[in-house]
Amino acid sequence: MQATELKAGVWRIDLSGFLDAAAVSRMERRFTELLPVGGHDVIVDLAGVEYCGSLGIRMLLGAAKLVNQRGGRMVLSSPQVQVQQLIDHVRLGHLIPVAPNLEKAQSLLG
Repeated sequence: MQATELKAGVWRIDLSGFLDAAAVSRMERRFTELLPVGGHDVIVDLAGVEYCGSLGIRMLLGAAKLVNQRGGRMVLSSPQVQVQQLIDHVRLGHLIPVAPNLEKAQSLLG
């Protein structure tokens, strides 16, 4: 997991592997610590995520809520097909914007 400042006020956090119960329990605290404060926007890059379970969805929802409370916005970017299918199935895109690639994610943030 890595955080990179793309430009002033916009951060990208790269996730990879499986977002199942075991992985989320290991990584959720670190993921939350990487979320910027002070109204910064966040793009969560899911390109490396091969699987996402219900606890992964919960982690993403909690992160979006925290970013919003801090005055920022969060966008999910580049999900693989199976992850996009889950996002569609649970209608996560109604709560967190989802972009097919990093460029589109950046444009959603303006």
